[in-house]
Amino acid sequence: MRSRFIIGTLLPLALVAACAGRKPEPAPSAAGGEFVESGFLTADYSRLAPVKPGSARRAYENPNTSFSSYDKLYINRITVWRDQDQTEPIESADFQKVVDALHAVATREIGKSFTLVDKPGPGVGRLRIALVAIDDPDDRLDVYVSRGDALLAESDAPVPTGLRQFGRSAWVEAEILDGVTNEPIFAVVDRVADVIPRTKPIESWLDLQLAFDAWAKQAAGRLAELKNRR
Repeated sequence: MRSRFIIGTLLPLALVAACAGRKPEPAPSAAGGEFVESGFLTADYSRLAPVKPGSARRAYENPNTSFSSYDKLYINRITVWRDQDQTEPIESADFQKVVDALHAVATREIGKSFTLVDKPGPGVGRLRIALVAIDDPDDRLDVYVSRGDALLAESDAPVPTGLRQFGRSAWVEAEILDGVTNEPIFAVVDRVADVIPRTKPIESWLDLQLAFDAWAKQAAGRLAELKNRR
């Protein structure tokens, strides 16, 4: 199902003030498109710093709160944000398959290392993830929200051209919040093309499924490292 929203009415995430007036900021790396502060993150974007010189990946760790003190994890529904005026059309059903697959593999792999719960609360870290490809957060957007349905069909059918273009231009924004106060514990932004591991071009839906599987394993490993850091 296709949902169209103006940025101020996207989700009940109190994003209106955060989104107002944000403009593109050149990413540290010249490859790909510019990073645009979408307003998805609860964390202050100005606190994100490159993980190394020249890196597009930026991260923030709360110096006063350690993720190691949280023994449970709640995974919010994953979202995709896309400008409505992007030139290459993509079927809504294809985007829905993507966001549902991401949620399914994330839950499966992260659940191997963490106790997952169905609501935030004391001692719970709240994980939020979005794939974002926008030119300006004040534009009209297509937004897709995961429903927790099945994984992608593992077929050799080709991935639509528009979806490939979205993957090349999109950024992943993710954060972990305190389950009670919503205070940011950790936040990161990075290019989707740099985050999803792959050994060959993504041409079919099966290739995309395998790439998502690899991403989920990598993400779960990084969260486990963060959890075990003292």
